[in-house]
Amino acid sequence: MLRLFVAFDVPEAQKDSVEEAIAPLTVPGARWTSRQSWHVTLKFLGATPEERLSEVTGVVEQAASASQPARTSLGGIGAFPGFRRARVLWVGLDDAGGVLGALARTLEDGFMPLGFPAEGRPWTPHLTLARFKVPAPVALEPDRIRLDERPFEVGEIVLFRSHLKAGGAVYEPLARFQLGRSI
Repeated sequence: MLRLFVAFDVPEAQKDSVEEAIAPLTVPGARWTSRQSWHVTLKFLGATPEERLSEVTGVVEQAASASQPARTSLGGIGAFPGFRRARVLWVGLDDAGGVLGALARTLEDGFMPLGFPAEGRPWTPHLTLARFKVPAPVALEPDRIRLDERPFEVGEIVLFRSHLKAGGAVYEPLARFQLGRSI
């Protein structure tokens, strides 16, 4: 079985900004994600039989070719479901044009006929910073955390395989797809 998801990478300059912004934070109970694992998930597929890899790749390729490159920027820090009982601490991304949201919906719609379940919540573009084993209150002042808000382009999406390890997941890119490039 392969553990798969579709995501896009964030440029190093933006990762530098996030790393600098969170370095001084003290958040009890947080299990911080490594910089190497920072990405923005568009669709989590989970356990997938290896023999289905070609059809999965086909759906991602079609969605990528149907989408245009998108411009986005880092937003503020947030938490799921909220700061009072956080399970995930994250940095949001701007999707003012709705291109990224449309791409996430196209992937969702493309995978449903293949038996992959739809996500129960609306898609929120975010970069996961930390997770909590037990929901915890997070005492942060999000407005005081400064991030590089310069826009950057999302020009490709990646089909990743996740390898679960004792020290955390390791992500292996299996295939890259340029946005807006017809197949």
